[in-house]
Amino acid sequence: MEFRIITYRDVFQWAAHRQDLAAYQARSALVRLSPEDMKLLGVRSGDAVSLSNTGGEVVVLASADAHCPPGYGLMPLSAYANRLSGYEPQVSPLPNFKSIPVTIQPTVSGVTSLAELERSAPGRG
Repeated sequence: MEFRIITYRDVFQWAAHRQDLAAYQARSALVRLSPEDMKLLGVRSGDAVSLSNTGGEVVVLASADAHCPPGYGLMPLSAYANRLSGYEPQVSPLPNFKSIPVTIQPTVSGVTSLAELERSAPGRG
């Protein structure tokens, strides 16, 4: 299904990054979806979902959020959301962090680790 990801800042996620990378990953590898979209996708809170677009792919955990409008996903601003953001300098001088088009589908794969995101970052290798 096609969605738009809207990112937000999370002070607790930021604090976790300063103390414990596992806690940071747990707070970052998350997408909040409307209960209606969760039902359409056939997933429950805590299930893994794959988010992909031309920028890349990440696997995160889904979480039901009654305040999230259908067709949108809410993600903390992090390495996970950054992997999906696009940069088109002819369109905007900044990368797209606020309305990221993605396809979301259920998966049996595990959550993408921070180490894997770092290893597969563009320009690495």
